[in-house]
Amino acid sequence: MKTFTSAKKVVEFAGQLNEEAAQNFKSHNVSQAINLYLNALNALEDYFGESVINMKIRTQRNLSLMYSKNFDWKSSLIYADAVLRVDPKDLKALMRKIEAHLGLNQKQKA
Repeated sequence: MKTFTSAKKVVEFAGQLNEEAAQNFKSHNVSQAINLYLNALNALEDYFGESVINMKIRTQRNLSLMYSKNFDWKSSLIYADAVLRVDPKDLKALMRKIEAHLGLNQKQKA
């Protein structure tokens, strides 16, 4: 695992991975996008601060979307819930959570 000299550096690195993942998604390479988002999340793990939290939220929101594209509703729900623990009013995460519950045939929870 790569180490960074500051939270700013790790956020820049995670941002680059997010951009690369977005390009993979646009090219319909969802599994590669998931790997890149997971790498970004792992890089952020040992760092703190508002910019780190914001990048984690962005990455987790994107992971929830990627897993929904693969119909992996449990994983999509895990990342949507992770975002909602930090920001309970995040509309994109709420939408993914509803979508995941519907995908899991849990209409009451949706």
